[in-house]
Amino acid sequence: MRHPYLIRLDDPEDWLAVREDLQAGTGDLIEEAHDILRPEGPDLMYEFNDSYFYKSTAYHEHSTGWETFFIHEGQLDLCIRGKTATVSPGDVIFIPPYTVHKMTSLSNPLIWNGLFHGLGLLSVMDNKDMIQKTNPDLLLNPEMRSNYLANSDNIPRENPCFEERVPKEEIREIRAFDKPLAVYALPGVSLRQYTGRWENDGKTELWLAEMKQGFKVSFNQFNPNADLFYVVEGQVKFWVAGEEFEAGRRCLVKIPRYAPRSFEALTDAKMYDAGGSTHWSDFLGDMTSLKKMSPEKYADKQYTKGVFRRHQCYVESAAYKGQAIY
Repeated sequence: MRHPYLIRLDDPEDWLAVREDLQAGTGDLIEEAHDILRPEGPDLMYEFNDSYFYKSTAYHEHSTGWETFFIHEGQLDLCIRGKTATVSPGDVIFIPPYTVHKMTSLSNPLIWNGLFHGLGLLSVMDNKDMIQKTNPDLLLNPEMRSNYLANSDNIPRENPCFEERVPKEEIREIRAFDKPLAVYALPGVSLRQYTGRWENDGKTELWLAEMKQGFKVSFNQFNPNADLFYVVEGQVKFWVAGEEFEAGRRCLVKIPRYAPRSFEALTDAKMYDAGGSTHWSDFLGDMTSLKKMSPEKYADKQYTKGVFRRHQCYVESAAYKGQAIY
């Protein structure tokens, strides 16, 4: 039975569905995708899949939604606006609407995860499943596959007339692990930002917490945020609504609104805040300014509580090896 909060990407029991994408004309396997989370709410948030990718996408773009890809194992070439660079494990790809792109696996397979906001990809896949169920040969016809993709907001584009290989730092959609947008170092944890709200109509932002063993965070019991944490390295213990469990490498933890929660790094660990409910960029910027410019306000718990709530931060306490950070 699927755990109410813990999702193990390598456990078939935690998959919602398995889908295969086949090459039109040849039937070769392009991708095997495991559906993990369906989109939620009017903004279609938190959609997540885990994929084994073998070949190449067509050159295409989308008119809506934002795609975030985490490279877990292997490498791929990403071509955007005629520039191509190699993406490696630890890097993040962030694709906004109307960003023409093509992805080619350099591994057999490439293992990656997709996090989608505002895209409704699983509805598109449901339509594809219906076609395969009622007319299984239809999508192997190149013309029919092209029509299907065009009607699914997968807008085909012609291959670029020139293609230049560049360092990945020259393609802004590639967020190299060692080139975060911002870094904040606190006792027991380093917070690294890879996407910002200014890039996606204010919907979300992506941060990686590099935690030392013994780093612990507890949240306010009245927490209206839904959280989605993705552990990519190490072991983290969670307490959620009376459930105690551990999340390791390639585990998601999906926490609903108002569920009491806390976590502790049992080893050195890396974990993404993939839900992005907290406005970390604004919060950390304001708290840093207060500490340097207005230390009396920084020391005033009532004043800083207002800063916390202003930025949707419901952290109640944070500690490292038993010593309070906040």
